[in-house]
Amino acid sequence: LRAETNWIGIAESDIAKTSPTFVSDPVDPFGFDTASISIAGAASAIVEGFTIGINNNLEGFGTLRNSRDIYKIRRTDFVTPTIEMTIGFENITDYLRFKNETEVAVVANFFRAGSFGLAIDLPRVIYTAHPTGVSGRGRQTVQIAGEVRYHTGSSAAMEVRLNTNVASF
Repeated sequence: LRAETNWIGIAESDIAKTSPTFVSDPVDPFGFDTASISIAGAASAIVEGFTIGINNNLEGFGTLRNSRDIYKIRRTDFVTPTIEMTIGFENITDYLRFKNETEVAVVANFFRAGSFGLAIDLPRVIYTAHPTGVSGRGRQTVQIAGEVRYHTGSSAAMEVRLNTNVASF
């Protein structure tokens, strides 16, 4: 599991050097060793890679106020979550979901027994790309792209839960 972020800030400044602090849990708290994905309510054994992107659609802009720093940040559109999955091309189920524009729920779980777990619930996903060309004589994989949509029942497009067995930090 990897996370990458991009930030927009109004200004930056340096601070004095400090020593970092880390969680002292001896079982490597975020070293997940097990992952599972379910698509449309069924466990999937063909997903080989899974990426979530969240575009906040923010834009920083300056004004004529005698500074080169960003003065305001505005939203240019709604928050837009996306997914990409690399799957083994073993059947045409996901291709038919793409072709028929079928919405599916996607749930990803990452955990380590006796430690932390991370659950990502995407109740409404629609595939936006599913290439069909054959890439050669070897094993075939497909890079599926999808759009995550707002779900009125849960009042969110996605839910991310961090589970722990630690009472407090």
